[in-house]
Amino acid sequence: MIHAHLVPETPALGPVWACAQIRLLRPFRHASVRRRVAVTTGWKLPTHRVDVVVMQRAGPPDMATDELHHLVREIRRRDITLVVDIDDDLLAPHLDEQVEQHLDGIRPNVRFLLREADVVVASTPILAQRLARFNRSVAVWRNALDESLLPEVGDTGGADLGYFGTHSHLFDLLDVVPSLERTFSRARVRPTIEFCGVTHDARLTALLTRCGDVTLRDLEVQYESFHAMLAYHARWKVGIAPLRRCTFNDSKSDIKVLDYAAAGMSAVVSDGPVYADWAQGETVLRASAEDFGDAVLELIQDGKLRSRIVGAAREELFAKRSLTASAAKLVDIVEGALSVPRENAA
Repeated sequence: MIHAHLVPETPALGPVWACAQIRLLRPFRHASVRRRVAVTTGWKLPTHRVDVVVMQRAGPPDMATDELHHLVREIRRRDITLVVDIDDDLLAPHLDEQVEQHLDGIRPNVRFLLREADVVVASTPILAQRLARFNRSVAVWRNALDESLLPEVGDTGGADLGYFGTHSHLFDLLDVVPSLERTFSRARVRPTIEFCGVTHDARLTALLTRCGDVTLRDLEVQYESFHAMLAYHARWKVGIAPLRRCTFNDSKSDIKVLDYAAAGMSAVVSDGPVYADWAQGETVLRASAEDFGDAVLELIQDGKLRSRIVGAAREELFAKRSLTASAAKLVDIVEGALSVPRENAA
C-alpha cells in the first residue's frame, strides 16, 4: 500500500477550495483506490512512514515561501517522492489585472515546485506540453467528478440560460455578451438569464436587460453542496462555458461541461482546444464568440436536442470522467513516480 501525504492548495481555516477537492482530496480517498493508498493531509509531514507527498499548484495559499522550501527540504531529507499537481498554466499571463497580480506573486513558488518534483501531474495535454520545459516527467490526469456527490437529475425549470464562475472569468463572459444580446433581441420570447458568482456588478446585467430578464445568484462555496445547487436550485436549461482564446485559457480543463452534465444541463461551449474532445451536436454545442447566441437560442428552443445532449454528456461523464472510472489512473501515476530516479527532474 502507498502511504501518501497530500498538501492541497486551500486555506488552513477553510472552506476547502473546489480544486483541492477535485484534484487531490476526493480522488485519493475514493472507494475504488482505498486498498491501494493510505492518505494523510496537512502542511506538516506525519512522523510515520510516508512514500509520496502530493502537493498542489503553488502550495497552501497561507504558507510562506521559506516554509515551503523547508517542507521540500524535509521531503528530500526523508527520501520521500514529491509529486506536484497543477491544473492551470499559472506561468502564463492572465487577462484579469487582479488575477495577474496574484499569479505574479506565487510564480516563484510554482517554478520551484515544478523543478523539485519527481513527477508533475497536469490536467490537460496542452498544459503538460508547456510544463515539460521545467520537468522531464510530466503525466496527464484529467479532472473527474466524484459520483457520490452527483444528484439525481430533475427537470430544468430554472432560467433559460445560466453561467457560473469566479470573477476571474468575467472577460470570458463579456466576450459572448454582444452575441447573446444580438440573438435575444430578435427572439420571440424574452429569455431568463442567471449569473452565478462571476460578478455582482450591475453593469453586466444592464448589458442584457434590454433583451432578457437577468438575476444574480451567489456561488456555493462548499463543494459538497455545489452539484446539488446546480441541479436542484439553479436548474438552467442551458449552461454556457465561454473562454476567450489566450495562452492561459487554452490549457484549461473542460470541467464546466462535466459540471453541467452532472446537473442535467445542456452546454454551449467555446470553439477552441479546451472542449475539442466533446462531440459537436452530440454532447455539446460548440460556437465561436460571434455565433454563441445562436447556439444558445437553438438549445433553449429545442427541448429534444437538449435532452439528447444531456443524455450523451452524462453517459460520457460516468463512463470516462467519474472517479470510479479514473481514480485508479491517478494512483497508477503516483506508483510510477515512486520508481522515477531523483535526477529525472530538470
